[in-house]
Amino acid sequence: MIIFAPLLMVALMTLDFLTLIMNAYVFFLAITVMVSGSEQGRFLKMLCGLLVLALLVIVRYFDVDMGFIWKGLLFMSFGAVFFLINMFVKEKVDQVQRNQKRTIDGK
Repeated sequence: MIIFAPLLMVALMTLDFLTLIMNAYVFFLAITVMVSGSEQGRFLKMLCGLLVLALLVIVRYFDVDMGFIWKGLLFMSFGAVFFLINMFVKEKVDQVQRNQKRTIDGK
């Protein structure tokens, strides 16, 4: 995805109506970084993916022409997704710490 970024940026600068494609690109890039960080067990990489995703949603949140209630529901659902991701990561970290403690106690 990184290799095609300069080509995508040039295309987006010349064609103004492709903002949806750029948003999708950033979204999938953030998801890819999060999944890769999760598979490698690298918390910082996963956090960076979450931050990129959060920045994308914040920018879209203020740019979109929606009603106050819909924006509130969107904000709460986004917060719920972050909570669920945090909960799953916490379980994974706890498992790793338990396994490390077992190997240290077993030696």
